[in-house]
Amino acid sequence: MAEPDATDPFNALANTDRPMEPRARFAAQLKQRLIDQAQANTTQATREETRLMATTKSDTKSDTESTTESTTETASRPTPGWITDATGGVSNLFYFTVPAPDLERSKAFYGAVFGWEVEGGSLGGHIPAVTPAGGLNPSATSPDERTVYIAVDDIEAATARVVELGGTVEGDIEYFDPGAMARCRDDQGTSFSLQQPGEGDYAEYARNPQKGSSHGDLFYWSLPVQDGAAGRAFYSALFGWDFGSEGSEGGMHAENMVTDGGIGAGRHGDRVDFYFRVDDAASTAEAIRTAGGDASDPMDTPQGIVVDCTDDQGVKFGLVQPADGF
Repeated sequence: MAEPDATDPFNALANTDRPMEPRARFAAQLKQRLIDQAQANTTQATREETRLMATTKSDTKSDTESTTESTTETASRPTPGWITDATGGVSNLFYFTVPAPDLERSKAFYGAVFGWEVEGGSLGGHIPAVTPAGGLNPSATSPDERTVYIAVDDIEAATARVVELGGTVEGDIEYFDPGAMARCRDDQGTSFSLQQPGEGDYAEYARNPQKGSSHGDLFYWSLPVQDGAAGRAFYSALFGWDFGSEGSEGGMHAENMVTDGGIGAGRHGDRVDFYFRVDDAASTAEAIRTAGGDASDPMDTPQGIVVDCTDDQGVKFGLVQPADGF
């Protein structure tokens, strides 16, 4: 396999994907059984530590309700078998893609709106300057096919866990230069992908997640789920996400994730929603209209000024001009 360019770990995405035959699923299932058995043999000291953690998390709720919920969340945390200790046992966003049915039109549109400069890539057009890392995807079959790739250390164990939690894995694990990828759905049908980073710069990037802070960066991403409680249970157990209280319109923020995101309860659709950071929401909304897209009137929220948008090919996204502190 080609070595990734040290100057940008995602330049290898410009190469043609060369999927390899995946290893037998049996290995992942066996490994998960061994992990479960090891957890069952946890010492009394470790159990006491878990109890104390749960009690601490219950301070803001009633003793009985909060202690029960926190103990359940702590017990369902993923083991370091598929999420790295380097990020505290929490999965972060590795990569995102925006549908680009006509790649050249998308390059022109997002270049005018966000200043994105797009390079080639096997997932579409890689955007070197955006944080977290992302790109445009001309292979998307519909304008709704927005995708997130969430980092895990062991993709075979992680896919086995998806199935164990009631989700599905679509097709085989794919192996290529940036690592290994698997397309999945949660137990409510919401789509996401797992990404096991390759060696070198890819692994380093995954272990040092960053949140965007500039115009055109990804401000927030949200996975829609109909049942909020079920969504919290699934993603907490799979990715180690700690959810705070339910926010506006059913939003539930993963408080311990660096690459800001979460789930949105009661929302329609099965694909992720993207919100991009902008310096001035009103002027950016006007730039979207000028470029052939559509933008709502700006709305004031506790997080800042929000605008709902559609690009010139029907792809939906949002803008956020963050309030102070965000």
